[in-house]
Amino acid sequence: MSGFRYLVRRFYNIKENLILPLLFENLKSNNKRIYGETVQVLGEITHFVPRLKRKIYLAYFENGIDFFTETRLKKFTDKNLIYSLNNEEEKIEFILSFCQNSLNYQEALEVCLYFLKKNENEEINIAAFQGLSYIVFRFRKIDFKAVLPFIKRFSKYSITGCENIYAESLLEDIAIVIPKLRKKVISLLKKSPVFFLVLWFVNYIIAKNKPKDQIKLEKILKLHLNNLKRKKLKYNFDF
Repeated sequence: MSGFRYLVRRFYNIKENLILPLLFENLKSNNKRIYGETVQVLGEITHFVPRLKRKIYLAYFENGIDFFTETRLKKFTDKNLIYSLNNEEEKIEFILSFCQNSLNYQEALEVCLYFLKKNENEEINIAAFQGLSYIVFRFRKIDFKAVLPFIKRFSKYSITGCENIYAESLLEDIAIVIPKLRKKVISLLKKSPVFFLVLWFVNYIIAKNKPKDQIKLEKILKLHLNNLKRKKLKYNFDF
């Protein structure tokens, strides 16, 4: 397993038709070591080979496993349960489970927006953004006008919270799965104060391996390397 992780990190690619079926089969394993190592490898692949992210998420869903918590959640498909949740743990589990199990796109979207509007706490907000990513991967669509205000609201850098990371992760997922929104997403990522996810998205462009994409890649890298230098001073990051 460690060999797979090394290859992914080195080459930013894998032979998915050969490797992924083996890893997906391991998700069913009752052996804690095999399961744990498999989850680690798949997590690495989603970071370094973004074009495979949707396929991996769907495999998790099919096996009843939540990618975010790496656990098996209760299966929720009744939206009305949203009003009977008593604590943070129940709300997070409901959001994540509903967004990966509900067959109703609109209801799943409404659940995430409901909790983002309430803005109860950081952990619930993060779960809501993760739920939106699940919706993007499952349905290959998103009401961008509806989610954009929340993305902008929570994308602001904070030294106390990390909702911005998950808000921008949602943008990355939208760019990967919904090509027609890619241009809008890139324009938003250019304004990111931290630029974690732009560099991940660059890997997606590399994987496409088209001349015109390589030109875009060079422009994006040049832009963000310059911005990173400025932001390093502003936020005192140690690169």
